[in-house]
Amino acid sequence: MLDSLSNKAILTKARAMYGKRLTSEDYNEMMRMQSVNDITAYLKNETWYGDVLAPISESTAHRGQVENLIRRSVIERYTKLLRYDFSKGNSFYSYLIIRSEIILVLSCMRMLNSHSSDEFIITLPTYMIRYASFDLMGLAKARSYDDLLRVVEHTEYYDIIKAYRPKKGSEYIDLIGCESALMTYYYQKVYALIKKDYGGDTRKQLEDLFGSEIDIRNVSLIYRLKRYYRYKPDQIRALLIKAPGKMTARLLTELVDAANPKAFIAVLKRTPFGRFYDGERFTHIENVTDKTSYHTNAKLLRFTIEAPVALAAYMNCIDLEVENIFCIIEGVRYQVPVEEIDRLLV
Repeated sequence: MLDSLSNKAILTKARAMYGKRLTSEDYNEMMRMQSVNDITAYLKNETWYGDVLAPISESTAHRGQVENLIRRSVIERYTKLLRYDFSKGNSFYSYLIIRSEIILVLSCMRMLNSHSSDEFIITLPTYMIRYASFDLMGLAKARSYDDLLRVVEHTEYYDIIKAYRPKKGSEYIDLIGCESALMTYYYQKVYALIKKDYGGDTRKQLEDLFGSEIDIRNVSLIYRLKRYYRYKPDQIRALLIKAPGKMTARLLTELVDAANPKAFIAVLKRTPFGRFYDGERFTHIENVTDKTSYHTNAKLLRFTIEAPVALAAYMNCIDLEVENIFCIIEGVRYQVPVEEIDRLLV
């Protein structure tokens, strides 16, 4: 009985929260703003982000403050949904924390590569301190790869990260390789949690959801490695996520073996991604992958009757909404024309 009540409550709440999402009219209004302060005022007074942004004044709001509060709201929404889960042993729900930890580790690596580690403390999401399996302040203080290893040495990430320690005499971190390895670990972990906790339609829908995520990540990676880094097919294959997606092996091979970005797009049009490809508006591969992600998750959220599926689909939708907000903030901040900002939105 409790499980039934818990599932119904999570499902109902996730759909209700999704119903409060920003609309195209909200995005249009914000894109026409003149400053970050104007966008903050709009979010506070015209959208459900009012409670999220209550601690700051829109007249003195700083971009970093706004973005940190909005990111914090994502985790808060997640924990709010889980208040309705009465089964404490349901470990699948730890997936979002694992993903957040990996994102933080990769952010630390980027800072180390760019010799800008002092900036990490400014962007550190302090709200994650209560959830993280390692010392976030220690991560913020890391000034070398060995410092990073000491922070994560008691976690399951340690062996993966240790394998990418820069060679002696070099400080450069193979970020692409390490990200691929960490994301492979993440999806393998997620599949194991799904298999452990669920069966039937719930398992199938969750595996489809995360399989679609894997396809989206692989498609984006293949295109970027071809266009910006000129990687060879064998180099690309080594960096793909080693967990099953929904795309057939044949199609994935065709994408990897495509001679150039143009040939890649020709193959992509024959996949489920093709319906979201718009040649006139295409500027980045994310124009396609983000729209595919939003459509997939919004559809699942509308039709599923499985609580964990609804929760995961909702969190993916809200992640994309948050990225839209940040994209608008950056565009307005640097006075990018409205039509160019609009091309980047989901």
